[in-house]
Amino acid sequence: MLAALVLLLTAHPPDGFSEVEFGPPDTWESMAGGIAFGLGLLALAGALLAGVVALLGRLPLRRLLLIPAAVVGVGAAIVAATLLPRLDEGRERAECSTFEVERADWTSRDPDVRLRSADAIAYCEPLVGMPRAEVERLLGPPAGQDTAPEDLRGELVLRYPVRDVRDRTNPRELHVVLAGDSVISANLT
Repeated sequence: MLAALVLLLTAHPPDGFSEVEFGPPDTWESMAGGIAFGLGLLALAGALLAGVVALLGRLPLRRLLLIPAAVVGVGAAIVAATLLPRLDEGRERAECSTFEVERADWTSRDPDVRLRSADAIAYCEPLVGMPRAEVERLLGPPAGQDTAPEDLRGELVLRYPVRDVRDRTNPRELHVVLAGDSVISANLT
């Protein structure tokens, strides 16, 4: 159980800024270390299971050796099935001290450039304090707008789609939250 929990927590691309002690890893190295640790725990659990089966005298020795390998193999398959579809999400965070919103990046036809730009806008928050007219000059008109939920302390949310052609089932949006005429936050959903 512990091995499965370790694998499920670490089989995610790094988010680059995780501040929680247990959650998505900060770096590729911590992700790989967590996966190796989880697979090691699975190997130990498989060896213990083989020991129990051996004590019961149900299988010959050669077959007992297959039990830990099978347990680790199932764990590795689970990691691969969980991690491979998400590898494109493990991108480096923008350097906020040098990041500037560029209209060319935002309107790029390359989905990676546009997604990186949206991620940097949400992470570095360069739009905070900007008037709505300036935001629309940089990003264009929003695809839609909604009344802000109470927990955002804003009045209006401008929705900007981030077209990710690789993942049509999980559309992304940049939400720019306004209070009055000024931006108070931006979130990538």
